[in-house]
Amino acid sequence: MSELMTAAVIGMPIELAMQSKLSQEQFYLRAQALLAENATLKNEVQRQLELRRLEWNRAEGLLVQVRELQKDIGKLNRGVKL
Repeated sequence: MSELMTAAVIGMPIELAMQSKLSQEQFYLRAQALLAENATLKNEVQRQLELRRLEWNRAEGLLVQVRELQKDIGKLNRGVKL
């Protein structure tokens, strides 16, 4: 659905939108399409957020490993056996 057409249909005065059976149906179909598109976009945002959370958790785990390795390197530099 074109954004221009959607804006025109949704933005038209209610008297015009409800003037005939055809304009009522057009208005209804555009509204239904927008609801479906909204749901799709919400799902995509949720999916992207979950991916970012997983990436963040993995990065935190890697950071913990790096810090542990830094401690071990410090011990080795001081001659402490691991």
